[in-house]
Amino acid sequence: PGGAEAARGEKPLPATLEDDDIPLGAAEPSDGLPGPLVYHRMPGKGLWIDIRRRSRYYRTDWTDAFLPENLSIVISTVLFMLFACLAPALAFGSIYETVTKGQIGIMETLLATGVCGVINAFVSGQPLTIQGPTGPELAYLSMLIGLCGSLNLEFMPAKFWAGMWQSLYCVIYTLLHACSLISKVTRFTEEIFSAMITMIEIVAAGTNIVNVFINPTVSIGAKLWTLIIVS
Repeated sequence: PGGAEAARGEKPLPATLEDDDIPLGAAEPSDGLPGPLVYHRMPGKGLWIDIRRRSRYYRTDWTDAFLPENLSIVISTVLFMLFACLAPALAFGSIYETVTKGQIGIMETLLATGVCGVINAFVSGQPLTIQGPTGPELAYLSMLIGLCGSLNLEFMPAKFWAGMWQSLYCVIYTLLHACSLISKVTRFTEEIFSAMITMIEIVAAGTNIVNVFINPTVSIGAKLWTLIIVS
């Protein structure tokens, strides 16, 4: 191996490189780095390897968007992401306002979606992260506010500390490279999760529609308009 390179006066490339021999920003799939879903027992090693793998593309991820040949793709992507993030924020924001009795509403949901989206774009390098509210988040929020009511606790402080606890777990999972477990997920797990989200959203939407029709203070015109929008 390497004879052809030597005949041309080129230095043959090593088959693999040790992790410590690869400088930051010089990682390529052929550099001998482990795959993204390979488990590492040393805490933080998987995160450091991911940073090496992605760091060389960080600048071009931003500058390529301004190339003339990518203009149409960028515009269509921006418009798609705008409506893909705006629609759930508006829909779930109104449900959050009802569930939390006005403590969390559309404005808070839009603000949180925008801020988290900007932070994610700058530091995470993870295009598959779900931005904005989802069905499981609605189920979690409903159970949390019910628990706070039964324990006579204020909802917003409880949600803050629950969020801090979740953040701690995210840091622990990151250091332990728990994302490698995704390689064990099968289509069955994915479909069950998708079915759960679908059922949560259908039940939530249906509940709001029924509440509109059984509310005696809502005019018949508003009820018909709701039915037209749903149809």
